[in-house]
Amino acid sequence: MMKIIEIAAIAGILSFAGATLAHHSHGNYEIGREIQFQGVVTEFHFANPHVWVFMDVENEHGETERWALEGGGTGSFSRAGWDAIAEGDHLSVVCTPTRDGDNGCFITDIEIRASNPAVEGASGWTNLAYPDQLFSANFPSEPEISEAPYLSEYGGTFPSTIYESYDGDNYYSVTVVDFSDARNVYEQLADEINVSGAGNFWLYTQMGAIAYAAQQFRLREGEVTYDAWHHVDFIGGHQLFLTNPDQTRTYAGIYRHADRLYILEATVTADTPPQGVFQQSLTILDEEGRRIRYDLQPDHSRVRVNLD
Repeated sequence: MMKIIEIAAIAGILSFAGATLAHHSHGNYEIGREIQFQGVVTEFHFANPHVWVFMDVENEHGETERWALEGGGTGSFSRAGWDAIAEGDHLSVVCTPTRDGDNGCFITDIEIRASNPAVEGASGWTNLAYPDQLFSANFPSEPEISEAPYLSEYGGTFPSTIYESYDGDNYYSVTVVDFSDARNVYEQLADEINVSGAGNFWLYTQMGAIAYAAQQFRLREGEVTYDAWHHVDFIGGHQLFLTNPDQTRTYAGIYRHADRLYILEATVTADTPPQGVFQQSLTILDEEGRRIRYDLQPDHSRVRVNLD
């Protein structure tokens, strides 16, 4: 049965997540609270940028619920002695819950109560890199790749590449919009634009791309349960969680770097735990395939961090 405890959790989540450079922000967690419960490991995803533990947990009604638990990187997990977790292990977990009440949390402590060494843990998630579009992300299966036009807020149409993957009834996609030809696109549209400021539309389209993409999710008529700024490697973006009219859940992450916009969407069945393992897995790559990370300041100035 789940037991909720109210303790000062801030030091715990920050010390565990901050042992190395955090890959992304954690605003979706209710920092300042912790919950404690026991369950059985159904999947262990031991990979950077963040480790994920999936568990079956019995609730107060005796029903089994699926939970998704986010941890730090593989290094911090190994230092804590948790790298040998396997499918079938019985764990007691202390963690910081999500703000919207989903079955997800950020791990601050784990006790392996009973181990099942006869069962080898296996992750259904694979981190795949696509150097041509300068990113990598976790997918549950090899995605199908297609191309489609993307209509921007200011009327310009841009090429996009869509990576789609399924896990049963659950849908995952990464859409990459290429704005590299934005100036030329709007020069060709100049005669059709009947408002002032057209000379800057190429800039407005890119600067407002994250906000515009986020609005398209809000317009789906689902109930928005989380809606806030987010980052991956201090590349600014936005996260949204929605409960759709059919009770499926959508988890979206939107980021822009240089002339590309990245839109991640996981739409899953109502009983599927939070999808941070996909939604927060984005890594931006440079032309040589190396991870890009910044030192970001409040005035939006940033300097790339050397990760070698």
